Amino acid sequence: MDVMGKPDTVLDLACGSLRFERFLPDAIAYAVDACDPLVEEAGGAGPNVRFQKLDIIRILLDGGDLTEAIEAPMCDAAVCFGFMHHVPGFDRRVAVLKALVDCVRPGGHVCVSFWQFMNNGKLAEKARCTTEAACAEIGLDQDVLEENDYLIGWQNAVGAYRYCHHFTNGEVEQLAQAVSDGACAVEFFNADGRTGDMNRYCVLRRL
Repeated sequence: MDVMGKPDTVLDLACGSLRFERFLPDAIAYAVDACDPLVEEAGGAGPNVRFQKLDIIRILLDGGDLTEAIEAPMCDAAVCFGFMHHVPGFDRRVAVLKALVDCVRPGGHVCVSFWQFMNNGKLAEKARCTTEAACAEIGLDQDVLEENDYLIGWQNAVGAYRYCHHFTNGEVEQLAQAVSDGACAVEFFNADGRTGDMNRYCVLRRL
């Protein structure tokens, strides 16, 4: 993240419990998510946070314009952490990246994480098992899932499954290339987890 510097304004798409906002306490943050209880559990938005409740996945599934739906000015930076693996389909992932790029000023930066859970042997085996069980339980033909798509449980809750996509390094580079008319990739790196490779990060600079 050093390549981004310290932005004065930042868009946090799929902000969750506002952890990133605690990393940049002096920045004005435009935080967007559909799960406002997470924001409340984190103690509320705070004076420097402008929270917008928005169902990002629903907009994408309905073919809407995510850039237009986001209520934020042009920011110095935009981030999206722990979310892209829930976005189904390459074109929709491109739409998320494009919206992030569109929401930053020229010269501003975008940083996105891409979960690589299949790099962990235990998680990989669990993902394969839960996907098979979930498809059988809900009557879904596993062939409708795209390559590296899985259905993963949620906190051991019976019958609760999350759509998750495992990203290869090549796919992350393809996504960055797909928005290269508006931004250039300045850095790729791996981090997180005991092995330091659970997420692939991409940093883009707006042209």
